[in-house]
Amino acid sequence: MLTKSWATNKATGSTITLSVVQDKVNEGDYAMKFAYNETSDGWAGATISKEVSWAECDALSFWTIPDGNLQKTVIQITANGNVYEYYMNLNEDYAAAGTKAVRVTIPFAEFVARDITGNPAGGLVEDKGSITSFGLWVNAIAGSDAVDETGMVSGTIYYDSITAVSAGLDAARVELAEDKPEVKPEKPSIENGNTSSQKHDANNNASAETFVDTRVLPSFTDVNGKKVSGWENVVTAAYELAELTADRVPLANAFETETDRLSVNINAMDVTELVIPLNAIQKMVDSGADYNIFMVAEVITLTNEILKDVRGSLDLKLYERVVKEFGEGFDAMFISSRTRQTLNRPAYMNIVLDKEKTGKLAYIYQFVEEKQVYEFQTVQAISEIGTVCVSMDDYASCLILY
Repeated sequence: MLTKSWATNKATGSTITLSVVQDKVNEGDYAMKFAYNETSDGWAGATISKEVSWAECDALSFWTIPDGNLQKTVIQITANGNVYEYYMNLNEDYAAAGTKAVRVTIPFAEFVARDITGNPAGGLVEDKGSITSFGLWVNAIAGSDAVDETGMVSGTIYYDSITAVSAGLDAARVELAEDKPEVKPEKPSIENGNTSSQKHDANNNASAETFVDTRVLPSFTDVNGKKVSGWENVVTAAYELAELTADRVPLANAFETETDRLSVNINAMDVTELVIPLNAIQKMVDSGADYNIFMVAEVITLTNEILKDVRGSLDLKLYERVVKEFGEGFDAMFISSRTRQTLNRPAYMNIVLDKEKTGKLAYIYQFVEEKQVYEFQTVQAISEIGTVCVSMDDYASCLILY
C-alpha cells in the first residue's frame, strides 16, 4: 500500500485510492495511479514528507496522464512553513491535452501561496531551500461537465518522474510526451543510484524515490577561481575560461576529430541524469563551440552542429557499473545511455576505463534487444588517457571487456 509513504486525506463522502501500475509508465518499472471519487464539492489528495533543499533548482518537472475532467488539480509544495500550489486545470496546454500523456515543467515562481491573502506568487523561490512535503490533490468543481447526475465526479490520473530541476523557464510548460514503447524484459543488471522510478518489493511498494530525484547540478570553477552552478552560469563560465586560455583541445569524438575550433569542457561528474534547458542550449549554440561534458565515467561530446538541431531541453541519462576481475583476466564495464530527444547527428561518449591499461585492447559488445544478449561489435585500443570512444546511438547499452 502506498500509504506507507503517502498520507491521504479526503472530504466526507469522497474517496481516494493510490496504487502502483506498470502499464502507464514514463520510465522505470512503476508509476503512481491516483483514483478519486468525489461529491460535487468534495476533495481528496495525498502528501509525502520530504525534507530536502531544492536551492539549486528552479522548477518542478513531472510526467502525467490527465483524466480530462479538468477538476481543480493541485500540485502542492510545502516549504519553510508555507504551502505553495499550482493549479494544472488553469493551464491551457494541460486542458487541451485531454487524456494524452504530457511532460510538465513548472517554475517555482509560478506557485502561489495558498494561505496568504491575494495568493501571491514568488514565495517558493525564496523558500525552496527548506522543502518539507509534497502533495497531489483534486478538488471537485461543482456544476462542471464532469459531475454526473448523482452529483459525483470520478477520475484517474497517473504520475511519474516527479523531479526538481533547473529549467530556466519564465512560465509553466506542458508538452505532449512521446509514445512509450512496450515494456521489454529487464536487461542484465546495471546499477544506478539516481533513477526516478525504481522497482520495489512488497514491503516497500513505492517509497519517496518513486516520485522525486534530487539531482546534482553541474558545477564549474570560473576564471576567478569561484565555483558556480546552474546551467546558464556553468555554460557562461566554462566558455569564458576557454576563451581566455584559447583552449583548443581535441573533441572526445575520435571519429571526427577537429582541432581548429574551440572546445569547452564542463564538469558534471556527479550527475547521472543531465537536463540542459533550451535557453542554455541556445547560449551554447551562440558560442560557436563544441562541448565535452564530463559525467560519471564518461565524456559526452556535443558538437555545435548537434546543438543547433536541438529544439527543446536536452535530457541525457547514463548508467554505468564496473566489475573488476570479471573473468579470464578482464575487467568489465556495463554502460547504458538514453536521450529523451532524438539527435539528428551522432553524439559520442569517451568512456574512461583505466589509464594503467593504455594500449591494451578493449572488446565492445552491444546489447541486442530482440535477442536479449550482448553481441560483439568492435575492438579498440585503450587511449593514452585510458578511454575508448563509442556512439551513443550505436551503443545505447553496451558491455566493455578490458
